[in-house]
Amino acid sequence: MRERDFEEVTHKGGISPAWPIRYSDLEPYYTAAETLYEVHGERGSDPTEPPASQPYAFPPLAHEPRIEELAGDMKKLGLHPFPLPIGVRMGDPNRGDATPVLDRFDGFPDPSEAKSDSHVVAIKKALLYPNVSLMTDVFVEKLETDATGKTVNQVLARVQGEKVSFQPT
Repeated sequence: MRERDFEEVTHKGGISPAWPIRYSDLEPYYTAAETLYEVHGERGSDPTEPPASQPYAFPPLAHEPRIEELAGDMKKLGLHPFPLPIGVRMGDPNRGDATPVLDRFDGFPDPSEAKSDSHVVAIKKALLYPNVSLMTDVFVEKLETDATGKTVNQVLARVQGEKVSFQPT
């Protein structure tokens, strides 16, 4: 997101109020997520990019030949193309990863699990712990926390319309 996304915005249908938090409040979490999702990019190359406390953890991906040609043509016209930040696991042999096939990568299913999506980088790993389970068709109504608001003590939810309470183990 951009800094302006947190501000009041006037639309044709009305006003979208400003958020009660700012982009700067979330920036450390965006940066941590970019590292977790192995985002490859070049910080500062996008002129609309908001400030960040760290560079991307991984360098930008090389353009495919035709895109490289287009980028060169745009530069000759005085434009400033930049690499799109993209989350991809590039195949770490220490992890046992296969090298991804990027020519049909975006917009297609990825059986190699090279796409850095939530399933690959978070959910799949979390489910390895014995105290973690994944439930579907559950509506969480409230998280009850300690006095600091940083530790969840209880999750109040509805499972198939029935009120249920979960406590961390």
